[in-house]
Amino acid sequence: MGAAHSAAPPPPPPPIGMLDDPVLQLFVVCVTLQAIVWRWLYDADALFLRSLNAWLRRHPKQEEAMLANARPQWTVFGITEPAVLVKLWLPASASVPLHHGAAVSTAFMSYYYGSATLLRVALSFEIGENVLHYAQVCGPILGHPQPPPHALGRSSSPHLCAPCLPRLQMAWTWLKPAQGISPWQYLDGKAWGFILLHHTLGFVAGSAAFLSPINVCAWPELQLFVAMVLFAGMPSYLKVPLQLCDDLARPSVVGCAAAAIDVVGLLVMSWVRLGWGQTCYFTMARELVGRCRGHGDCSATFYAVPLLYVFPLFNVMSVLIHGPYVYARVREQLATLPRPATAEKQR
Repeated sequence: MGAAHSAAPPPPPPPIGMLDDPVLQLFVVCVTLQAIVWRWLYDADALFLRSLNAWLRRHPKQEEAMLANARPQWTVFGITEPAVLVKLWLPASASVPLHHGAAVSTAFMSYYYGSATLLRVALSFEIGENVLHYAQVCGPILGHPQPPPHALGRSSSPHLCAPCLPRLQMAWTWLKPAQGISPWQYLDGKAWGFILLHHTLGFVAGSAAFLSPINVCAWPELQLFVAMVLFAGMPSYLKVPLQLCDDLARPSVVGCAAAAIDVVGLLVMSWVRLGWGQTCYFTMARELVGRCRGHGDCSATFYAVPLLYVFPLFNVMSVLIHGPYVYARVREQLATLPRPATAEKQR
């Protein structure tokens, strides 16, 4: 009896609770840190952007060139005021490439080393940004504005209306942009829809991949897919230093170099987002969704909807918005080239 009792198998370990799941813990930590870092990078009063703004103020020639080059970029969103252009150009041209460049590097490293953990870190860059932007649009979680007294009702005590502030945040920023959250307070509805549409891929599909029970982050094709999606828009940022040199609308060597970068950036973006090769979005997205469904992954729908139905719309919109801008920059550089003489002039 004693021998039989001693040979009995040990009891099974208790099941891991949701809060004890190390992947979930990593998700919460990474996304929280990324949201905080992204908020700091986008804060005009934080050290990073404040230092860049101060540098521009000390170099009026570079500031003048920046304003001249930022205007055609942001006119498509209805923004022309110089003070607003500075507030938007600095984070868009410095914070975004810095943050996204780190995400792209981490994603390619995950593919090179075959590391699921590195891919989760790369995904957290995008998920953290998405969480922050959704919070800024939908609620006063990080830096909500202070509406004027008439927006809070007749009571002079703001505590009486505190519960309704989250529901008012999005509407308030939309209706009263001057008192909303940057950058949303300066953008029109088209820009809001464009950015939030872009965020569906990282927030929905990225979170599903991060937390997947079958560890899809270990798949090389997913690692390459994430790296290519994040990389698609990066070549265009190579033009940023040139925007501080001169007004790129004037035909010049620097202007031609900037236009060439724009063309290459548009070609890379179009190929990755709209092409049909082995490293293009549609091909890789279809294969990934099919493999997830083949494994019986319960979260396959969270991949299929944003990957196959929502994000392709963003891909098309991004090329349609960026294409005319690049075409205009090329025409500016070709404006002074001698035109071929007509038959009448030759006679």
